[in-house]
Order: sequence, then structure tokens, then C-alpha cells
Amino acid sequence: KQWYQRRVAITAGGNGGEGHWATWIVQRNEHDGTIRLQNDKRNDRFLAIRKCGLTSGSGGRYCVLRPNFHKNGTVSFASVNFPGRHVGINEDMEPRDPKQTGTGVNARFNIIVKEE
Repeated sequence: KQWYQRRVAITAGGNGGEGHWATWIVQRNEHDGTIRLQNDKRNDRFLAIRKCGLTSGSGGRYCVLRPNFHKNGTVSFASVNFPGRHVGINEDMEPRDPKQTGTGVNARFNIIVKEE
């Protein structure tokens, strides 16, 4: 997938913007297909899943995610460090507890490739 090497906007359920806080630089591990999502606005921060929930990290093991591509074109992101935990957003657009998030509607994101 070409978007692995590009800046992308990740939106939930068609909501949300395409600004810096919703834009991520996808870093793909060519060996195993895992990714890290580096924030475009604060490039020292990565999306992370820790025991406390969905947060940010500095790019270490809590930031390693496995993308799951769905037939409808959406993508969900699973934690590699905590199997069974996924990135998700509640209806109010607040982060969802990864322990309570599977690969359903609250965990499916649209990917929009950003111009370089």
C-alpha cells in the first residue's frame, strides 16, 4: 500500500478534519508490516496504546501497531504490545478504551493521502 510511505489524514466515520492533529506520518516496518503513526504537528509524538489507554508515546514498543484492512476500504489498528487492544474513537470523538475496542465501527478509520 503506497500510503505507508506518506503523510495521511486519519478520520473516524467521516467526521474530523484533515488538519495537523489528524495527520500522521506512517512509518512502516518492511520486515513485518507493522507501523508507527507519527503526529504531523508534533513529530516527537506517536500514537500509543498503553495499559492506561490510548495516548501518545515517543515511538517505542507501545507505538507499534498492526493495520487491518477491511473490505469497505477502512483500516483498524491493533496494538502489537497488547494483543486484542485497538485504536478507537467514541461517538463524541473522544478516544475509546483500547480494551473495549475491537475492529467494529468505532475502530474503523478512513485514510486520506495528503499532498507532499
